[in-house]
Amino acid sequence: ISFDGTDLLVTVRGLKDLEGKFSGAAFVSLDLTEQRKNTARVRFLSSIVENSLNEIYVLDPHMLRFEYANRGALEALGLRPGEILGRTPLDIAPNLTREQLLERIAPICSERQETVSFVEQHGNKSDGSLYEVFLRLQGFGEGADRKIVAMGLDLSRRVRTLSTLRETNAMLAQLFENAPVGMFYCDKEGRILKVNRAALRMFGYRKGEVLKRTVEEILVPEADREISLGHWKTFFGEGRSILLEATRRKKDGSSLPIRVIGIPVFVKGEAKGAYLLYVDLTAEREARKATERLNRLLEAQVREERRVWEETIKVLARATELRDPYTAGHQRRVASLARAIAEEIGMEPEACHRVEMAATIHDVGKIEVPSEILVKPGALSPLERGLIQLHCEAGREILEDVVLSWPLAGDRLPAPRAPGRLGIPAGPERRRDSPRGPDYRGSRHCRGHGLAPALPSREGHRRSHGGNRAWAWSPIRSRRV
Repeated sequence: ISFDGTDLLVTVRGLKDLEGKFSGAAFVSLDLTEQRKNTARVRFLSSIVENSLNEIYVLDPHMLRFEYANRGALEALGLRPGEILGRTPLDIAPNLTREQLLERIAPICSERQETVSFVEQHGNKSDGSLYEVFLRLQGFGEGADRKIVAMGLDLSRRVRTLSTLRETNAMLAQLFENAPVGMFYCDKEGRILKVNRAALRMFGYRKGEVLKRTVEEILVPEADREISLGHWKTFFGEGRSILLEATRRKKDGSSLPIRVIGIPVFVKGEAKGAYLLYVDLTAEREARKATERLNRLLEAQVREERRVWEETIKVLARATELRDPYTAGHQRRVASLARAIAEEIGMEPEACHRVEMAATIHDVGKIEVPSEILVKPGALSPLERGLIQLHCEAGREILEDVVLSWPLAGDRLPAPRAPGRLGIPAGPERRRDSPRGPDYRGSRHCRGHGLAPALPSREGHRRSHGGNRAWAWSPIRSRRV
C-alpha cells in the first residue's frame, strides 16, 4: 500500500479463540520505502558500472579468477558475455607472469593499501592486437569475502587522439605559416600573437618587431585608426566577420592597398581573438588600370573602324549616284527618311543608325547596270527593264561578304515594288534563303521609304509623278511600317 509517499507491506492475519472460532484480525505493516530506494539506487549504480566506457573487472584474489567484467571490458577484449568468467588476468595480459600478478595484488590482499595503479598490456582476442591499459586496483570487503575491483583506461585511444590532435595542429600551423596571403592572429585587445611569413614580407617587418604590438600601432594609418578600432567591436560585440578594402602602412612609411578579411574566434561562447587576412591589391589594381586602358583603346579602334566603314558606305553611295545623275541625292534622302521612320516607331538608336547606313547604299547594285540603260531618255525595253531589276541581287552579292557586327547585306533589300502603270521597275521578290538579321524590321522600312522619295523624282526612263502621288504611296500614310 502506498500511503502519503510511503510504501507499506501490510500482512493481515485472522485470529481464532480457544474454540477455533474467528475472533478478529491482526494487521502487521512493514515500511518498504527505504528498501525500494536502495534497490533503485543499486540498479542505477549497476547500470553505470555496466555501461561505463572504462574497463571494469571484479577479481577473486584467492582463486585469481574474474567474477565479473562490464561491457566496456568485453568489447575491448573482443569477448562475448560469459566468456570472461573463470579466466585469470594471465589470460588477457600475455606479458604478465603469475609472480608479477601476486606481487601487485599483495598490498591489497594484506590490506596494507587500498589501491594499486600500474600500466599493463591487454590482448584483443578478435584480432590479436595488444593495447596499453592504465589499471587502478582497489580492495572491497574483508577476509574470505574480500574482492578486488580493477578499473582500466584504454590508453591507446588517448594516444591515437593525442597523435591525431598533434598532426592536425601541425597541419594548421603549416597552413598558417605558408599561406600566400598575410595572416595575423590577435587577442581581444588587438595585440598580435602570431604572424606568418607572407605578412612580414608584405609589410617589411621582422617577426620580433610585430609580436605583442597592436595592429593599429604598426599597420593602420592614423586617419583610419578610429575605424579600425570599431572593427573589434564588430568582431566581439556582434560576432561578425568583416570584408573590406583599405590602405595600410608599411614599415618604410609607404601605403599599401589591401583587402582585409577579419574572422573572430570564439571558444565555448567566449571571444578569444581574431584572424586577420591581408591580400595585396597592388597587382590587381594595376591589372584593372591596364584593362581600362585596353578597353579605351579598343573603343577608340572600334569607333575608328566604324567611321571608316561609314565613309566607305558613303563612297559607294556617291559612286552609284555619279553613274546615275537622275537619282543624285536620292539615296541620302532615302537614308534620312528611313532613320526618321525608325526613330518614330521607337527603335533603338543603334538600330536606327544601322537602318540609315543600309538605306544609304540600297541602290549600290546599280554599279553593275550599264550606264546607257541608267541614263536612257526613253522607255525601257523588257530586256533593259530586267537588267535594272537585277541591281537588287547585284547589291546583295556585293555586300554579303562584308563582315560587320550587323548583317549589312541582309538589311539591303529589293527596291520597292509598285504598279507597272507608275513606270517604276518592280524588283524581284526577296529570296527565301536571304538572311534576316536582328534588325530585319528596319529592312522592311527601306522598301517603303525608298518608294516615297523615288516617285517625285524624274529618271531617264520615266517621268515624275509628283509629291501627291508620292504621299499616297508613303509607308507612313498607309501604315505599312
